[in-house]
Amino acid sequence: MKAINNVLGQENDFQAILERNIATVLNENTSKETDNLDVKLENLQNELVSLANSGAEYEAVVDEIRRLRELKQEALTKDVEREHRIRRIEEMIGFV
Repeated sequence: MKAINNVLGQENDFQAILERNIATVLNENTSKETDNLDVKLENLQNELVSLANSGAEYEAVVDEIRRLRELKQEALTKDVEREHRIRRIEEMIGFV
């Protein structure tokens, strides 16, 4: 209880730190990252079709497509986590 009173007693400091943390979270932008990955994936998929149609070796392109898909999934997961953090921050602001 003393810790809560201590934090609430220093509300101005706490509020400033909370606002900086909010700004940090809100400034993270994974949508640009996923957009870039989508462009790269589309180009590689077009290249894959061309290579497959010509009978050329395409395993390296397939490997790169898989790697980029994994990166995109990681970026999407980060975006969901970011949204969750934003909701938690909004709840904390409502509490304070």
